Amino acid sequence: MISFTAFTEQGFPRNILDFLAFLSLAITSFAAYLAIMIFRNQETQARVHAAEQKNLLEEIRLISEAAERNSGSANDKVRVLIRLFNKSQKSKSKPPLTQEQVAHVQAASAVPIKNAAQILWVDDNPEWVSLERETFETGGLPSVLVSTTTQALELLDKNTFSVVITDMGRVEGEREGYVLLDAMRARHDTTPLIVYSSSRHPEHVAEVRKHGGQGATNEPFELFELVMKEVIGFNA
Repeated sequence: MISFTAFTEQGFPRNILDFLAFLSLAITSFAAYLAIMIFRNQETQARVHAAEQKNLLEEIRLISEAAERNSGSANDKVRVLIRLFNKSQKSKSKPPLTQEQVAHVQAASAVPIKNAAQILWVDDNPEWVSLERETFETGGLPSVLVSTTTQALELLDKNTFSVVITDMGRVEGEREGYVLLDAMRARHDTTPLIVYSSSRHPEHVAEVRKHGGQGATNEPFELFELVMKEVIGFNA
């Protein structure tokens, strides 16, 4: 007959009760270790998030100051704007501006833009929109770039933007542009929103408007016209 008091002969607990106590202590210690690691990880993430928010707010402040310093006539920048537009068009495999479009740039540039006007740009691929952002900034509309819906909503909660430009698919989801738009409208945020992504199909434009947005395009110049319509009431 096997004795329960001789559980093993290699230094492990010598009876069932001791073994269970040892196992319980080990599990409790491991659980405590996991709790400590989770707490430390959350603390680290909180610090990183706070630093990101501080940097974004500082960027907003610097952009506002730069806008005040460079609030000269838009007509002085038309030549540079046209060059940047053509670079943007080329980067998206679109043709250069037509004479009619150049005239639209000249007309829109003649309308003053308030110093406080700025864009909230939501895109997780900064390089893809770098030329467009430079073009708008040259025209007097600086932008703050964030990569997630969460960041965008946090900034909208504490700051005022003239317009929001968002892509559609991000790491967060294939229809994240709609997620952002729906979240804004659900909390009665009426900031104009334009989707700048890979499509300008009529059905996609209609869907954006159905969600409460102002339009959708994949063309740099059309994006400019959509934004100018919302910011200064300019209709081409």
